[in-house]
Amino acid sequence: MPGSPPRDTEDQIFEITAAAAVGAALRSFDAGRNALGLEA
Repeated sequence: MPGSPPRDTEDQIFEITAAAAVGAALRSFDAGRNALGLEA
């Protein structure tokens, strides 16, 4: 498609987005464990 970013740019964006989502999920999981008194 004309005007689309190169494939590698889309892959980088996906990797950054996925890493951010995983990081946020892990932080939420740790916060939930701490709230329940299940310290890691």
